[in-house]
Amino acid sequence: MTLKLPGRSGVYGLLADDWPDDEDVFEAPADQDGDTGDLTLGSAVVIEASGIAVTTARLGRRALTLRAVTADGRRVSAMVIGRDAETDVAVLALCCDRNPFQTIALGDSDRLRPGDRVVAVGAPFGLHGSATATVISGRTTEEGDELGALLHTGSTVTSGYVGGAVVDTRGAMVGLVIGSHAGGAAVVPSNVIRRVVSALLEDGRVRRGSLGVKGQSLDGDLAETLAAPHPLGVVVVDVRADGPSARAGIRTGDIILDVDGRRVDSATRLARLIRAVPPGRTVALTLWRRDREMALTVRLDEEPDDDEVGSVHWRSQAIFGADVAAITSDMGVVIADLDPGGPAERAGIRRFDVIREVNGRTIRSLGDFNEALGTLTDQTRVAVLVQRGATSLYVTFRP
Repeated sequence: MTLKLPGRSGVYGLLADDWPDDEDVFEAPADQDGDTGDLTLGSAVVIEASGIAVTTARLGRRALTLRAVTADGRRVSAMVIGRDAETDVAVLALCCDRNPFQTIALGDSDRLRPGDRVVAVGAPFGLHGSATATVISGRTTEEGDELGALLHTGSTVTSGYVGGAVVDTRGAMVGLVIGSHAGGAAVVPSNVIRRVVSALLEDGRVRRGSLGVKGQSLDGDLAETLAAPHPLGVVVVDVRADGPSARAGIRTGDIILDVDGRRVDSATRLARLIRAVPPGRTVALTLWRRDREMALTVRLDEEPDDDEVGSVHWRSQAIFGADVAAITSDMGVVIADLDPGGPAERAGIRRFDVIREVNGRTIRSLGDFNEALGTLTDQTRVAVLVQRGATSLYVTFRP
């Protein structure tokens, strides 16, 4: 069943920023899968009246700035202010002179059970605030890996619903649609969304723990060869020098049996358990070394953010018209390449200039640079302090 929701629902359609102003999104032709073309991206859900919204990280990666279409047809700017590729959640800031925005409150997804009735709300076929009734068909999660949880619905959805809300019978948002699979839709639970949004707004990223090892799942033959007590565990095949495991005394060939009392039966399970723990926390490991069991505690480092470099590249291309690279972990970033005729080149920035500051923010790392870019919009005048050889100078431009 598909219906048009009355009034404003807090779910907005997302457009690419280059959607023609004279083209009506509600009349854009759709194909049989509900796709109205490359310019229509999907949906977003406003969760704070100030304009804070959530969508999928994949949609948020398409551009630095987007446009959201409100229920009454207005188009407002939407700035991507953070995204987490792991959970596929992105946070947007909608900009409009007519606040507050209509919102949907986040509910408690832990209350959901298979068979519970829910409604998926999105903008398929350009129809704003359309909804499809369905049920919760299941949940995918592992003990100790709350951020990896997924809900599943009993009905598939079209691409326009991606980034839209799954709403319970109380009218609360209990999930974010991130895609379809055979027989249903994949949904990020609201309790995961709440944690990810909080982390992105506070730190610009979701911080995850790291052991600093590479591991291989045991099988029967390997367990017998290594004289393991049973074929369940992860053998350490590499230990990062000066990493947390090296500091704790873990060696190549050690077999990790459990983490904080939770059995480890595969390398994937180990990674999930460790990454669910914030960096700086201590975990207790049970190991098998040669012919005996032993216990160690490890204080976790922060997992390197594989998405950070891609995020920096994406933002710097959109705002600067330039690629940047790290010099060292704390010495700033350097202009590695310039787009001909881009904002940075027009302003006089040169290849190999070192960026020391962006709008008063000191830049020591790619993370600093990415956070600084996250505060900018296409209306912001940018002041960049660059070092060129022995000379330092300010350069200003608009994106």
